[in-house]
Amino acid sequence: MKPGKGGFMINLRVDDLDEFVKQLKKKKVKVIDSVDEGYGKFAWLLDPDGVKIELWEQVAEELPS
Repeated sequence: MKPGKGGFMINLRVDDLDEFVKQLKKKKVKVIDSVDEGYGKFAWLLDPDGVKIELWEQVAEELPS
């Protein structure tokens, strides 16, 4: 995944990444990549100035039985 042009990345936490990405795509926003790491879901896009934005949904921790 290529880095943004800003020298930094904006990280935003969202409640429902799948739905958020779906809404972005409806608005013709290009999502660069997405991944489910098990502990959280991530997606990346670039703003109009080339600054990378990371969207993150934290997976709820399961309590031990």
